Amino acid sequence: MDVEGHASSIPAENPEQTVVPLQRTYLNHECWKFRQVGYDAAEWMPVSQFPTNLHLDLFRNSIIPDPYIAKNEKDVQWVGEKSWCYKTSLKFKRPLFSGQTAVIVLEGLDTHARVLLNGKTILQTDDMFIPWRIDVTKHLRSLAENALEIIFESTYLIGKKLVVDDSKHNTRVDPSLQWAEVTAKCEVNGKADEALLEVVLQGRKMSGATVKVVDGLASASFRTQNPELWYPARYGKQPLYELKATLLSERHVCDTKIKCFGLRRVEVVQRGLRDAPGTSFFFRINGISIFCGGSNWIPADSFIPRIKPSRYRDWIKLAVAGNQSMIRIWGGGIFEERAFYDACDELGVLVWVVIWAGNNEDYQYAESEKLEYDPQDLNPDNWLKSNFPARYIYEKVLVDVTQELVPDSYYHFGSPFGGSKTTDPTVGDIHQWNVWHGTQSKYQDWDKLGGRFVAEFGMEAFPSVKTVEAYLPKGKDDPERYAQSSTVDFHNKGSGHERRLAAYMVENIPYSHSPFEYYVYCTQLMQAECLATAFRLWKREWKGPGREYCSGALVWQLNDCWPTQSWSIVDYFLRPKLAYYAIKREMADVTINLKRVVEEVAADEHGRVGSKQIHKVQIFGTNLSLKSRDCYWYTQSWDIVTGERKTSQRFNKSFVQLPSNQSEEIAEVELGDGDSAARTVFAAYLIDTSDSRNQQRAVNWPEPLKYVQFQKPKQFRMQIGVGSGGDNEIELESEIPMKGVALEVNDEGGDEVVFDDNGIDLVPNETMCVGMTGLSGGEEGRITVQFLSAGIDL
Repeated sequence: MDVEGHASSIPAENPEQTVVPLQRTYLNHECWKFRQVGYDAAEWMPVSQFPTNLHLDLFRNSIIPDPYIAKNEKDVQWVGEKSWCYKTSLKFKRPLFSGQTAVIVLEGLDTHARVLLNGKTILQTDDMFIPWRIDVTKHLRSLAENALEIIFESTYLIGKKLVVDDSKHNTRVDPSLQWAEVTAKCEVNGKADEALLEVVLQGRKMSGATVKVVDGLASASFRTQNPELWYPARYGKQPLYELKATLLSERHVCDTKIKCFGLRRVEVVQRGLRDAPGTSFFFRINGISIFCGGSNWIPADSFIPRIKPSRYRDWIKLAVAGNQSMIRIWGGGIFEERAFYDACDELGVLVWVVIWAGNNEDYQYAESEKLEYDPQDLNPDNWLKSNFPARYIYEKVLVDVTQELVPDSYYHFGSPFGGSKTTDPTVGDIHQWNVWHGTQSKYQDWDKLGGRFVAEFGMEAFPSVKTVEAYLPKGKDDPERYAQSSTVDFHNKGSGHERRLAAYMVENIPYSHSPFEYYVYCTQLMQAECLATAFRLWKREWKGPGREYCSGALVWQLNDCWPTQSWSIVDYFLRPKLAYYAIKREMADVTINLKRVVEEVAADEHGRVGSKQIHKVQIFGTNLSLKSRDCYWYTQSWDIVTGERKTSQRFNKSFVQLPSNQSEEIAEVELGDGDSAARTVFAAYLIDTSDSRNQQRAVNWPEPLKYVQFQKPKQFRMQIGVGSGGDNEIELESEIPMKGVALEVNDEGGDEVVFDDNGIDLVPNETMCVGMTGLSGGEEGRITVQFLSAGIDL
């Protein structure tokens, strides 16, 4: 239950103001109290913050324990089955002036709430996502106390019973990109004659008009020549215009609102493909085709009022720093706060919104339950008569609403949605859960599991050990601090997570449960290998105009809503897992990529004796930038056990041109057969001819990694120094190949240390430099190092 009535309007002393913000004192938590309804002995308790949440208030009044610790979640379930009342008192020193209107605005009332003013019901709600504006002019007592109460019924119990029986604007950018049109609309409460509507960019007034207010509405359209366009972070700048609306009554200013917006032209391109069935499904922004690498988003806290605007911004900054261009808001969460969208606008992130709550896997559910769904039946009346009436909402109601309110925005009926069925990889988008769920396929086969746009896929991993210790009552000394404890299990809500995680671990990683830190590291490395493979192989299918065989990959999920083991790539405390860095590497502007294939070659067509396993490495590059790149490339390989170099073309480089905004096949290299090839680690390098410092690298290992005979380095070196740009960096070297070298600082100030990269592969006679902040020379001892070691310690 949330109380978020954080914007209200009431009369003020200035007779020229017809609607003004509520005095801040009434938005202060100290003015509010709450208690349980129907329990005579319940006392009124202070509210801890505003906006607020019932569980937060109960916790801070010591009525319930912290739900995030241990298994306390079980002990607070009773809260949702009771009714609760919040109250405050409003007092006004002056009566309303003639023409003034008193309006209360309530947002985020979750969910079945009754609002009373001076004992009279003024609102009954059943949807937390609808903002309410209530004219309370006739209910106010101008010179007396006004009692405002909000009673929240148990939504859980109501739901069980059901089972048993504001300025607005639209923008349009011309296909030529030479002009844009902005239509501004104002809804006006109270008395106002005119509205001054202005479009401002970086302090400069671009256009404006004063228009009449008619029936509480004012609107105007403006055309901007040569607009400054908004681009995703990788592709350009993010200029934001301001729409400023000023209400005037007899030339006096009554109220002012400002909203920010960007101008961009967005297209979803679905057209025929060369040499492939179906159609494309990709986003084009201001004429630029985009490969959308990114992630899915869930609420960043189970208690929404705890998410401050700065925390939203920190999350989006992490996504941008990780080379992500799109975030998809899950349809089972919430309509996000304005601060989330503001951060995306300012930092250059595209947002795919799955409309709450539905059309996320609903068509998939209809298929699995064999509901009455005939794609060829286009009569909406028939849909309502079927046992899948939700189709009427997705294909009729929401279509009409979007056409009316945002006619230039693309609306997708569902997700996944596309061809003859939701698993059709050739049309629309798919959710690919045959890794982890479904058939539990090997993640090395992601290239066989792709689609035109993969809107969901994922793999679980543990969070940082520090995060696990945060939810254990005794932290590092807690007896439940091990992988299979009941408390650790309780903090994983994924169905069947025990056997699924175990299956992928035992298939791929030489792990052990002890020490606990190493087990946590192994889960993160396995997740990183899995997700990096998906991005690498699907990005390979972005082959240029007419060959956009895969145009997006959105991992499930970026974030967590509480301290937990999950599919997230960054945990609840904003601590990145190794997968975050692996995806960041794969989504860099220019990459060189590798895939190892092993072919069984028989000695003759009838027998198996004498057959050979031939190891080959396919080399391809991806250039997501908007200019072609002239590069040199070369390869090297080493024996994993001895560290001896087996091959090197370092002094015999080859030339390759990587066309802009697509992948390019480069070569295939044969490593040989037998045990020798199976213990060969292979690396490829890409060097920009215009700047030799701009070098990309990829390292390929034989798989599964559990078969690799990893060795303990004798000459591992880690040293903090100053890089060529003047910032601190860590130099890493080893005389033998090392897989997934992970750096972490676990002391009290460890969260202030930020690494630019992590989970790095090292090869002999090569120095890897990792940028970082928070450490200085001589503090190497604070860093804990993990690597895939088959049970051996560094």
